[in-house]
Amino acid sequence: MGLAVAAVVAITGGGVWYFFLRGPVSRADLVTAKVEYKDLQLKIVERGTLEAKENRDVKCEVKPAIGVHPRSSGWSITVVGEEG
Repeated sequence: MGLAVAAVVAITGGGVWYFFLRGPVSRADLVTAKVEYKDLQLKIVERGTLEAKENRDVKCEVKPAIGVHPRSSGWSITVVGEEG
């Protein structure tokens, strides 16, 4: 029984050290820089086209008004917005 308790304490202590006390791991593949507050300068260096990652179809499912013929929508388009 005492050996099992010692094993649990050792494994728990090792886990605590590994996740919390060993310090940060430095990675050579990351580039870092000091944070500064200044204006952001943007430069566009390429031309091309953009595509959406995902496209969604939007459908309007409006029921006709009461007393309107079933084959008639009962509505008329009054404003058409610009594409985009």
